[in-house]
Parts: sequence; C-alpha cells; structure tokens
Amino acid sequence: MDKLVAPIRSAFHHFNEEFFHIDEPKIEINCRKKGVFRLVTKPYTLVIGEHFESATFREMLDSLLHQMCHIHNYQKGIKDRTVNSYHNRKFLDLALKVGLTLIRHKKFGWVTTSYPISCGEDVLLPTQQNNKKREEIYLLLSEGCDKILFEALKEKLGFENSVPRKQFFLKYTCGCPPPYNSIRSGRRPKGRHRLNAICGDCGKPFMCDE
Repeated sequence: MDKLVAPIRSAFHHFNEEFFHIDEPKIEINCRKKGVFRLVTKPYTLVIGEHFESATFREMLDSLLHQMCHIHNYQKGIKDRTVNSYHNRKFLDLALKVGLTLIRHKKFGWVTTSYPISCGEDVLLPTQQNNKKREEIYLLLSEGCDKILFEALKEKLGFENSVPRKQFFLKYTCGCPPPYNSIRSGRRPKGRHRLNAICGDCGKPFMCDE
C-alpha cells in the first residue's frame, strides 16, 4: 500500500512543507467513498475516493490541498464546516492562503474549484503571491515522476480496488387494474433523474409503490 500511494504522499509532503506543517494521516483507498479525497477523523485517515480515477492531475492536487486545509483546521481545533458540510469563513481564509480559488455554493458554502472562472461576487481568487507558490509546486510535481506514478495509481485502482456498489431497486406500478404491470428501478421518485416510464397497456406513468 505504501508504494501504491507514494505519489499522494509526495504531493502531501510538498504542500505540507510550504503551507501547513501538520501530522501526516494514514492513507487508504475506499472506492465507496465519494470525492477524490476525503478526511476521516476517526481514525485519522485521508481516504482516496471513487472520483480519483476520473480526476485530472490538477483536480487531484486541488482536492488534496482542499482536504489538507480541513486537516490543518482539525488538528488546530478549528471548526471550518458544519455537520451538513457547509464550509465557513475559517475554511475560506486558509484555502485562499494556500492559493486556491473558491466559489460560493448555496448548500456547501465556500468550496474550492478546479475550473477557470471569471471573477464575480460569488468567486474569490487568491493573491498573486499565494497563487504563484501553489503553481510552483504543481509544476514541480508535474515535471517529476509523481505524475507518472499518479497515472499508474489510477490504473491500479480501476483493476484491483473497485468495489461494486449494492443496488437498491424500487417497485413501480402502472394504472392498470389488478394485477398491475410492475417494473423495478434504482431511480428515486424525488431524485434528479426520476423514472419517466409509461405503461404500454394503460398509457399511464409508472408510480413508486415503496
């Protein structure tokens, strides 16, 4: 495992030396966790999550810096987010100091972004000096062997550590007289991608029974 996560430890070390000086966490892979990285406080662990495989090199570094801000604040006893993951001003201040760009999210507060965004009232950019420091480390990591090892880790995750998720299917029935036509779907009736299926017999939509 130590060899597998070596590029993450290398990036962590470079950021830590420049910005944080915090205790390094244990690093583990858990493809059931959302996000590129996630801090788990009990036990103190930095988790490599399901979105690591699809992340670009810059997105991986941005996400690692984001989590290191949380780690720093956790170790200092600073509450930088609420129980529903709303990122407050204390997170914002530290993220700007390490050169990250932040955008205000209605639900999650000030969150970091990897995308080039024009300045506006809901976007805060770091100072040129802080941005330069971060970019210098990004360049250092991209020109060394770390980027190659990072790609190798992504490849390894795809073949060895992906865990199929348990699927829960809901029962949907139509407007036909009993016995109804029924289907099962993993789509939730109030989810973003709701089921939109029409019965070929009665012409009415299938409705969730569970």
